[in-house]
Amino acid sequence: MSEEDARAFEARLLLDDMLAEKVEAQRQAHRLIRRYAWREERSRLERIYRLLLDEADFAHQLKTIFT
Repeated sequence: MSEEDARAFEARLLLDDMLAEKVEAQRQAHRLIRRYAWREERSRLERIYRLLLDEADFAHQLKTIFT
């Protein structure tokens, strides 16, 4: 969006309460989606980590690195 278009949109947001509500609802939805995706990714990585720790060679290598 060009700077001019962005300014025009910001002006519309100030003047149109319904548009402002819709934009805020969309922003909140995006925040929730990002939070959910972050949690899912974290869970996936934790599952992978637990699987790796069950591998004796991997667990041994970690112990030798940090001891």
